[in-house]
Amino acid sequence: MSDTTEPVTIDQVEENKSLPATSVNPDAMVGLIERAASNPDVDIDKMERLLAMQERIVAKDAEKSFNVAMIACQRTMPGITKGTVNQQTGSKYAKLGKINELITPVYTQRGFALSFGTDDSPLEDHVRVICHVIHENGHSMRYQHDQPIDGKGIQGNANMTRSHAGASALSYGQRYLVCMIFNLTLLDDDDDGNSATTKKNPGSTYSNQQVDNKPWYNTAKEDRDGIIGALAGGRKIDDIVKNLRAKWKVSKASEKIVRSYGEEYLNT
Repeated sequence: MSDTTEPVTIDQVEENKSLPATSVNPDAMVGLIERAASNPDVDIDKMERLLAMQERIVAKDAEKSFNVAMIACQRTMPGITKGTVNQQTGSKYAKLGKINELITPVYTQRGFALSFGTDDSPLEDHVRVICHVIHENGHSMRYQHDQPIDGKGIQGNANMTRSHAGASALSYGQRYLVCMIFNLTLLDDDDDGNSATTKKNPGSTYSNQQVDNKPWYNTAKEDRDGIIGALAGGRKIDDIVKNLRAKWKVSKASEKIVRSYGEEYLNT
């Protein structure tokens, strides 16, 4: 097959013609730069435009390679089974170490590497976890996630040191970013470890047959002030849970959090 791409000339660069990066053969461009560099009649301005064009070509090719590799990578990513039980909520999640064990061979085979770091977060009591996804052909992407540094349990009591809370936040932030970057499928998927199992449980108030037309309720932690406010207004915790079930699929873990707020209110 013959190459029909028209060669780039110094005159085209001098006239500042628009040249799409994808229409230029990189090897031909290197040859043109070499010829221009050896020509005493080519001024600095022309050389700068040639080099800038070459940089655009290289960057475009690297970005294309990155995207092709990411598509191939996501096609072959395994599903991640959640095999660790959260001792506070009773729900399951996948540990970062297990996720890395399964996916690292897949993304490194496609030429990717991950580099994590941290930065200041504009949110109070948060850490910004950063991940640079680097491809062997030179293109990279930066992702970030602001993770709360929360050393409290589901009842609001401190259950870890500040150092432990910071390490936990970093681990969770990395896990979140890895799942997001590679669009991982968590089998028996959860949201922050608080959704119910997808298995049917005949005769249970959590049976999927009874609530399959409703979205899951996984915002108990965020609803804390509203729940406490309802209790202060005279509402009973059973009525609050009943109303939630009327609108949502309420997991056992989420109900446990809601009820813990009732105990917290009664004990104050």
